[in-house]
Amino acid sequence: MLQASGSVAPEIGLLAESVERFCLAGHRLGGDELAIDLPELSRCINLLQLKFSDMAATNCHLTAGAAGDRLAVGERLRNVPQSAKAMAGGEIGFSHLALIAREAEASAETGTNNEFDETRLLDKARDYTVGRFRNFCHHQRHAADPGRYASLEVDAVEGRTLGLQAGEGGMLWIRGVLDPEGGNALRTALEPLARRNGQGDRRNRGRRLADALVELAQRGQRSHLQVTTSLETLLQRAGAPAADVEFSLPISGAAMRRLACDCK
Repeated sequence: MLQASGSVAPEIGLLAESVERFCLAGHRLGGDELAIDLPELSRCINLLQLKFSDMAATNCHLTAGAAGDRLAVGERLRNVPQSAKAMAGGEIGFSHLALIAREAEASAETGTNNEFDETRLLDKARDYTVGRFRNFCHHQRHAADPGRYASLEVDAVEGRTLGLQAGEGGMLWIRGVLDPEGGNALRTALEPLARRNGQGDRRNRGRRLADALVELAQRGQRSHLQVTTSLETLLQRAGAPAADVEFSLPISGAAMRRLACDCK
């Protein structure tokens, strides 16, 4: 058993002991029984995530990504009381709550607090998967302020980075980050090449993607983007939703035109 240090709150020490006992114990194996237990276990995890978010909001020494979601929830709890209650009751997951909190955060940053509609977002969160709800939130942001949405896309492009480091035996280590626009272009090019070559192809997905990247470099193949949009979006009219792209978040009309020029 892990031993809590003297600086850890007694409540956290007791929680850790309970979690350790639970993880070491067996669980019911029946399909019907698991169908009852798993949602409740998920609700407990979500409650812990919520508490972590509340505590993490006072600690700035955290990384981005998942920690950013927790900070957003912790700092915006007062703005999303209905959503926090719905998550505690098992109606939505923590990821849904984090997206709603980020919408509240975005409204505060742009000075449009009066336009933040928690009830509408929560209704969609109850009905949508996390992926579909994330896209819905992006469509909302684009419709509210297409100019700002496009500006944030440009900022994300500036954050692109790729590192190539040679290793022993000529191995090449690759590490990088792409914005949604660039990531979509790469995935659009790689996915068709990364499909299995029949039933005898036993390569895992990581290997197939690596092979696809090499093949793409050798071919110099152009990618064909699948974009679903409206004329209003293309013309960047206020209130228009963003454009849907197959492997990425929704993009603005300006980003869509840039992609079209890059693919010529």
